[in-house]
Amino acid sequence: MIPAWAAFCPNCGAQAGEVKASKGPESEQILHRFGCTGTGTEFFELVFTPNRMIIAKTGGRPYLTLSQMLQAAAESQKKKAELQGLSPEGILADNPENIPIAYSDILSIEMKRPGLFGGGRMKIQMRETKKHYEFRLPQKRDFQGHVDFLHSVLKERVIVK
Repeated sequence: MIPAWAAFCPNCGAQAGEVKASKGPESEQILHRFGCTGTGTEFFELVFTPNRMIIAKTGGRPYLTLSQMLQAAAESQKKKAELQGLSPEGILADNPENIPIAYSDILSIEMKRPGLFGGGRMKIQMRETKKHYEFRLPQKRDFQGHVDFLHSVLKERVIVK
């Protein structure tokens, strides 16, 4: 069951009662997920549970032409569909490059509002290390929904610019 604060999923637009949360072996629910791109040519699915997020790589390779880019995006969509049926542990087991991050390890998430093009940006700053992760969000219309969800989980650690 999705918590009351999650009125709708900005990824699919379904009402909370309609969203089916996935359960893992320890009944870890997937509360929210969305696709994005890295700062290069990589594609990711960000998966959120009550206690952590998972950065799941769905594709990415160098491309030089529009045709290659479209093929890489299509392959990423296929991988995202495969991940839909997996539990959080299954997603982590699917690819050794998939990364679990406990919410307690996140210092801040900076959300940069969309400009004329694109859906905005997201920068995750880790607490104990100087490491950070940066992503480009694909859809302008979904930006505020992602921000609202992140605020519900990480409270004041989410910064919108």
